[in-house]
Amino acid sequence: MANPLSAPPGTRFPEAGDDRRPFEPREPLRDKVDFAEILSYHAPEDRKFTLLGVHEAGIPAAACFTVRPSDIFIDYLVRNASFQAPGFVAGGSILVAAIEGFADQLGLEALRLESVEANATRDWYARQGFVDEGAPRQEPNWGTVYPMVKRVEPFGAP
Repeated sequence: MANPLSAPPGTRFPEAGDDRRPFEPREPLRDKVDFAEILSYHAPEDRKFTLLGVHEAGIPAAACFTVRPSDIFIDYLVRNASFQAPGFVAGGSILVAAIEGFADQLGLEALRLESVEANATRDWYARQGFVDEGAPRQEPNWGTVYPMVKRVEPFGAP
């Protein structure tokens, strides 16, 4: 799959030089994934994408996701602890909206992910429209993970 996706405003795909930008994953993903891994995930020919939130002050957040036959699976969604800007800057919510837009564009039915066991993280996903899907399970190096799904409503649907 060549890159059929166009990054919406406030987001972009990785560019040369991104590896020199300050990015330190925030808890709960700190020490579980690093920015080099996030950038190297991007392989559109394998249906794997890295999407970066962008702001004049830097990169507030990043997402890694895989386009599958009927859904998009979000492997990582992480805020940048090194990002500094005056006031609140949306990061993750812009990325979720962009990924949902990609799913709608491609005619896919859902976004899926596995949330780490952190109440604040799971609560945030719930505010984005994700609901639990299936039983939690143990994952080596990650602890308990919680499968979650967000149904994609076609753009313009009532």
